[in-house]
Amino acid sequence: MLLYPGKRALSVRGRGNSGKESSSRFFEVVLKGAARRELKPGGLLFAAAHEQYNTTTALVSCENLQYSATGSACSVRIPDVPPEVADTLQVALSAVRPWDDRHALLQLTRALPLIPGCDYELHQGRRCGRLTVVLALPAHGDVNAATSAAAGLLAGGLPIEQVTYRVWGIVGHLPAQERSSWLEQQEPAPIDIGGWWTAPSLLDRCVAALQRAARRHEGIGSRDAVRVVSEVSGVGGPAFSMALVSWAAADGTLLVKRDGRYFPADVARDQVLPPAARQLRQEIERCGRTGYDAARNRHPNTRALVESLQRLGFAVVLDNARVVSAHALQTLAQEAQTHLSGSDRELHQRQLAQLWGLPRNSARAVTARLVADGLLERASSVHVRLPRRARRKR
Repeated sequence: MLLYPGKRALSVRGRGNSGKESSSRFFEVVLKGAARRELKPGGLLFAAAHEQYNTTTALVSCENLQYSATGSACSVRIPDVPPEVADTLQVALSAVRPWDDRHALLQLTRALPLIPGCDYELHQGRRCGRLTVVLALPAHGDVNAATSAAAGLLAGGLPIEQVTYRVWGIVGHLPAQERSSWLEQQEPAPIDIGGWWTAPSLLDRCVAALQRAARRHEGIGSRDAVRVVSEVSGVGGPAFSMALVSWAAADGTLLVKRDGRYFPADVARDQVLPPAARQLRQEIERCGRTGYDAARNRHPNTRALVESLQRLGFAVVLDNARVVSAHALQTLAQEAQTHLSGSDRELHQRQLAQLWGLPRNSARAVTARLVADGLLERASSVHVRLPRRARRKR
C-alpha cells in the first residue's frame, strides 16, 4: 500500500471491523513502514500497483465541461470525504485541454491519486460536477494526438515515455486495440515490465544505471536498486522500480542476485563476497580436507558468513559441524570413486578413513554428505559403493 500525501510505502498487517457505531464504516488496520507522526487525518491508502496514477495529469470524462475553468477557485476533489479533511484530498486545477464534448486532459498543481474508473468531484465555487478518470481514449481518439496534447500540458519537455506514463501508466494500460496501433507506430516496441509497458530507451538507461551502481559499490541492496531506478526514470513510488529490478535479475543476463544483493551479470562469483567472507573462504581452503572448525571461531558473524558461503556454493557444512570447501569435497569424492571403480567391491568406513587420511568422525561426516549428494551409495550401515548409475556404465 502507498500513503498519500507523499510516496511512503506501507504494508497492512491486519484488518477488521472496529465495532464503532457510525454512518461510515470503520476498520482497524495495523500498518508497518511509517512513523505514527506520518499518519495524519486526511491520509489516503491505495494499492502500490496504482502508484503511477498518483499523478498531476489524467484523461477524464465529464458531462459538463463548462466547469473546467482553471485557477485556485477550481479544484478536483476525492468525493464523499468528511469536510474536516477535504482540503487534504483536493487539488487545484492548473490547466485543461478539452478532447471532445465529454473528455478532457486535466493537469493539477500537485499529484493526486487519479485512479482509472474512479469518480471525482470538480468544484468551482458553489458549483460541483462529477468526472471519471478513464484509461481508454474516446472511440475516435488517436494515441499520438493525445500524447501530444498531454505533452502540451506538461512543462519541461518531458520525453515520450514520461508523458505516457503520467497519463496512462507507460502505454500498456491502454486497451488492446489502441495498444496494437501504438505498437505499430513505435520502433522498437514497448516492453512489458511487471504490467507496465516501458519504452526500451528508458529500460536501457535504468539497467545501465543499476549495473554501474552495482559495480561501483560491489553490489547493491534492494532499497538502493529501487532508488537508482526511481532517480533515472523519474517515476515516483516503489512498485514500478521494484518490477524493473526484478525483471532485470530474472534470468541472470543483466543482473544477478546473490545473498540478497544485486551484481552485474558478468561479475565473478568470488567478487560478490564481502571482505570478511573472502577471508573466511581463504581460511576454509587452507584447512583442506580436514575442514574448518567454525565452532572455535568466536566472531559473532561467523555463522552468517558460513551460511552465505554455503548458499553461493563455496563451502559445505558437514554433519560434524566442520566446514570444507566445495573443491576439497569434490576431491574426496573422486578419490573414493576411483578406488571403487576398479572392482565391484565395497569400502568399509575404516577403509575410507585410511584412504582419505581423516579421523573416523570426519570420514563419517564426509561419507554422509557424499551419499546425500548421490556421489556414493550405502551398501550397509558401514559400507559404501558406487551409485547404481555409475555401476551400470561399467
